[in-house]
Amino acid sequence: MSSSTAEALDTPPRTRGRVEQGSLVAAGDAAPLPELLEAVRKALAKTAAVYGAASMLPNGCGVWARLLAADGMQLTETMTSLWTALRVQVTGRPPARRHK
Repeated sequence: MSSSTAEALDTPPRTRGRVEQGSLVAAGDAAPLPELLEAVRKALAKTAAVYGAASMLPNGCGVWARLLAADGMQLTETMTSLWTALRVQVTGRPPARRHK
């Protein structure tokens, strides 16, 4: 068996090698949905390492995003970026840094 065939068999189908997944849901009416959706999409566009998409939820009840990443660190960084973008749209301020 060739190495490319073996590699293809080891890669999950339709994920392009990305094995971590995440979802972010922002439900409610605290901010206009088109602006929330635009903020999430802009944050997604800033990363090439994570495959993702965002859309409005049915009946205009919020926005959501689905993500695929090669590892947990990339996924966490992107989820934090999305959360920050949403937070700025809703409150006008980024979330405070958490000190451990």
